[in-house]
Amino acid sequence: FVRGRRLEESGGAKDNAIHVCLTSDDTDLRGLVVTIRSAVASAREPGRFHFHVVTLETLVSLFKEALKTHLPGVHVSVRHNAQLQRRIQSFISFRETSRARRELVTPLNFAPFYLHEFLVSKKSGKVPAERIIYLDPDTAVLGDLAELQALDLQGHAVGAVKTCSQRLEDYVDLEALTG
Repeated sequence: FVRGRRLEESGGAKDNAIHVCLTSDDTDLRGLVVTIRSAVASAREPGRFHFHVVTLETLVSLFKEALKTHLPGVHVSVRHNAQLQRRIQSFISFRETSRARRELVTPLNFAPFYLHEFLVSKKSGKVPAERIIYLDPDTAVLGDLAELQALDLQGHAVGAVKTCSQRLEDYVDLEALTG
């Protein structure tokens, strides 16, 4: 995460890589593959991409094999952290009054808030990049993600797309946060 400067101006990403993370526990990998393929197809320099896929420990082998088969030549690493997923699960509860879909109440749906922990290197103890672009695994990328990589966040640690299809109150108990 670069605060307020283009990544290349910050001295980060010496290898000029664009790190993109996706999370999924769905064994139907078509959406995930479409997201990655569309990002690669829309990029001026597709060789800059390093995709990180976070999933469940039980799905790592399936994901590695399927992504290797369907995305030849694309740099994809598959990661898991069962201990972190259990910790996230301990924070999650489903409110019957919520309009959220119960199937979305999983640790991997909240994993984007913990990317720095999922992506930390066991060898160095560091995250592989200063900036990581997170995409939902059902996103069709129609532009060059290098533009997001270079975007000036004006001092903000995170940038996000506003969506009108979801309401924060459906997923977060705002009264519990303020009360």
